[in-house]
Amino acid sequence: MLIAVSSHATQSELSQYKLNISLEPENKLLHGLANIKPVADTTIQLQRFNHVVINNIEIDDKISDFQLQAGKEYKISYQYTLNRESDFSDNQHILLMDNWYPEINLLSNYQLGVIVPSEFKVITEYNTVETSPIAERNQLHQFEFKHPLDRLTLIASTEFNVSSAVYKNIKVETWFTHKNHTFVQAYLDQAVKNISDYEKLIGPYPYERFAIVESPFSAGYSMPTYTLLGSRIIPLPFILDTSLAHEILHQWFGNSIYIDYRYGNWSEGLTSYLADHYYAEQKGEGSNYRKNLISNYEAYINNQNQFPAHKFKSAGDKANRAIGYGKVSMIFHQMRQFLGDEIFFKAIQTFYQSYKYSKASWHDIQKVFEQFTSEPLYGYFNEQLIQTHIPEISVTKSEPILEQGKLWLQFLLKQNLKENFPANHLHLDIAFNYSDEKLNHIETIHLIEKEQSYKLPLADLPIKVSIDPNYHLLRKLSNDEKIPNFAWLFGRKNSTLVVVDKNQLKQYQGMIDTLGLSEKQIIDPENITFKQIKTHSLLILGNNKILDQLFRLKDSKSFTIEAKRHPYNPEEVIVIAKQGMNQKQKFNNNDIKKISYKLKHYGQYSALEFDNANVLSKTIFDSDNGIKLFDRNTSEVIDISKTDTFEKIINAIEKPEKPKYKAILIGEQHNKFEHHLNQLRLITKLNQQGYQLAIGMEMFNREKQEILNQYIDGKLKETEFLKFSDYFNQWQFDYHLYKPIIDFAKANKIKILALNVAKQLNRQVSLKGINNLNKNDKNKLPKVLDFSNQKYINELSVIYKNHINMGERYHKPKAHTKSKHSQTSNKKSFDNFIQSQTVWDESMAEVSVNYLKQNPKSILVILAGNGHLRYRHGIPSRIEKQLGQKSLVILQDEEISEGIADYVLQTSPIRSIESPTLGIYLDNKSDKEVKVLSVSKGSSAEQAGIKENDIIKKLDDISIKSYIDLKIALFSLSAQKTIKAEIERDKAVLDMVIQF
Repeated sequence: MLIAVSSHATQSELSQYKLNISLEPENKLLHGLANIKPVADTTIQLQRFNHVVINNIEIDDKISDFQLQAGKEYKISYQYTLNRESDFSDNQHILLMDNWYPEINLLSNYQLGVIVPSEFKVITEYNTVETSPIAERNQLHQFEFKHPLDRLTLIASTEFNVSSAVYKNIKVETWFTHKNHTFVQAYLDQAVKNISDYEKLIGPYPYERFAIVESPFSAGYSMPTYTLLGSRIIPLPFILDTSLAHEILHQWFGNSIYIDYRYGNWSEGLTSYLADHYYAEQKGEGSNYRKNLISNYEAYINNQNQFPAHKFKSAGDKANRAIGYGKVSMIFHQMRQFLGDEIFFKAIQTFYQSYKYSKASWHDIQKVFEQFTSEPLYGYFNEQLIQTHIPEISVTKSEPILEQGKLWLQFLLKQNLKENFPANHLHLDIAFNYSDEKLNHIETIHLIEKEQSYKLPLADLPIKVSIDPNYHLLRKLSNDEKIPNFAWLFGRKNSTLVVVDKNQLKQYQGMIDTLGLSEKQIIDPENITFKQIKTHSLLILGNNKILDQLFRLKDSKSFTIEAKRHPYNPEEVIVIAKQGMNQKQKFNNNDIKKISYKLKHYGQYSALEFDNANVLSKTIFDSDNGIKLFDRNTSEVIDISKTDTFEKIINAIEKPEKPKYKAILIGEQHNKFEHHLNQLRLITKLNQQGYQLAIGMEMFNREKQEILNQYIDGKLKETEFLKFSDYFNQWQFDYHLYKPIIDFAKANKIKILALNVAKQLNRQVSLKGINNLNKNDKNKLPKVLDFSNQKYINELSVIYKNHINMGERYHKPKAHTKSKHSQTSNKKSFDNFIQSQTVWDESMAEVSVNYLKQNPKSILVILAGNGHLRYRHGIPSRIEKQLGQKSLVILQDEEISEGIADYVLQTSPIRSIESPTLGIYLDNKSDKEVKVLSVSKGSSAEQAGIKENDIIKKLDDISIKSYIDLKIALFSLSAQKTIKAEIERDKAVLDMVIQF
């Protein structure tokens, strides 16, 4: 529970504090005399001071603090050595920030006198100043403070040049050195604009002057009447555009309304919201700002460092800022969404007017907002300030339904809560996007239980429905919303593994050190396990084998650093830093170290490209906005009066001597003969028009390429080809479906490429995962595996969840053997499923690219299942990345949607003669005999009298010793309606007649 009492006080109730100091910069000494009359008991710390005398009593230097009683008057003389922890002093500069005088934790009316060498210009939190010369070339500055202060700061320099402008009755100044004099006018103009903006938004500026003061330190600090900006950061454009506004707004919140730190710091979050966020909104970037804020929160906050918002005190590290600046900003934004703009800003204005020149706490903010609501807000503030977790929402059972002639969207929302945590009360925007943009609208729903069902009316079937796409709620991002960026690496620094070859370690040591990574986190790519990959963020340095097993990256001519989605763990990130293979200037350890320092300032970016230490380009990768409730592609209307023919496709390829496309991918549903006829038509037309042509086929194992070559060259009979190519084990679909294409290729001496990996290898990947393969199997994998396509992974997730057979992927062929899927599906993880599908796609792409690079005048027609080609995800994008050239993608009998392919062929069914089936299930364990495990009712085998445990010895005159022999025999005898069979039963040989 948060309980606080307002510290609102009148001028007469304030402590009185008169301070006189004399500065000796050359000796780094400060002599001080403080006269204090506190209105309440308080404590001062003395351990930083020397020669302390209080009311004529010398105090032991070992005393760390001293109690002051209310109403009494204390005179304290002391000496202070400059260049302590929070101060700075040299011959030109003096900066006094904390604990340079006996501080009291009470608002006070101050008087300050400063004696300093006359060449110094001095600034503090004053309204007016009188300066007069005194002996020994010194000056006395008498500062008047019209309003109470919670502390004093002071900066002095011999190099200040003061420039000014006037806005209304406010004097606006810059105190810059000559180094930054060219920026004076820009800062004066921007400061006037910011002050004007905030007066309209909040209320009159609280002081009579405002100064922007150059500091030797890089950070920005705001004090009443002035702000410090680092000398090095003043020239940076984003300081003028954003940071200055933040520091100016602190004049309203944090400087004129002071923070009651006993109950947390609300000021940084409110200032960030009304400055940084406000100006992002003015540019139409409010949603992106909030998304980045939430992304940073998730990147830096974990179970070990999270704390409630009311315990935030000051900036500190990135995690601290993610709570005090980020989370608190969202607390105010959510309140604004609840109240509406008019009431919210009235409340902010009232808060400012009510607590100006006094201290305020979260409780005071709550009380002000309650003046504008019809209900108490204790529940909201308590929930937001006490809870350490943020809401996580998941969607299930989302589908459109038609009920009594009306269209509805029904879905179930769930708050994923830790055990015994109460559900949050959430206001959620549901955004509906229709094909007609004028129908787009947003509805608000309330989620107050751990699980709630909803049914919302639809005006039409939407293209997309999403939850909170504009990020009005601080919540966990769904996996599709997460932006891979460097902030995730910094936030996961302690659990990051650095993957680097030993021979490249010296080159990248500067990056490892700069990012604060230890030697214990460094691992050689030869030694990393899949478990380590899956459970850690990775920093991959240089080119190595782990990189090739995860992504296919385009080569660059410069040094690049890129953050990637972790394909196996959405809570982690993979960052790759490497030199381009064609990079002219090779970076050494010092070069990379300089880059690493800059990397810390680019946390929101996904990719950076460097020339020397200069940033050439910076990129933020796209991601979904909002939690997806429903998504469909727009339907496209096809004018059937304008049907196109194959000629249009041929014409699109352009001239045979200079084809527009090197790879033409034509998809199929494997068991549709009409699809294979279309493939043959395309191949025939290309061949007739003189294209140098090759055919790539998914149906064959790449290890059997020599068998394919021998058959095309006429060195093998068809039955030998089918046996030695292992077609029936690899593919299982009836060979009659592909025979016309292969016959045409053989007759015309067209090369056929076997594209696929061996079925057994892919099965091993499905069962074990890549890292658990034996060395021989690993050597058979494609050289590079790319897991970076998140949309494809999402599609695979749907397939996986729908229990698609992993061994058969997109199809379920007529089986002559019992499927082992039911026995093994529980052992196959989704990670392995992603890997097996990627191995499949990469193999086909790799063989295709290698051929096209070796045969630059040829084009390759690739025959593969539609699922490998849709939206260019599977094979096409992988080929295109390597060739740097777009492929032509043709699908057959697919629902037409944007981007699914270049062409979609609509076909009519054509019945084909297929190999006959016996209707039996076989024991596949033996390669010496074919034993019947069971017989289907009503099948040809049952009618012929074949029984369980029979052994098939012959079909007609063809000896049967294996499953492959049986398949070849059935193919060879497919034209016959009746065949003879020789069956062994209980060691007796039986002759039977099988009719089909």
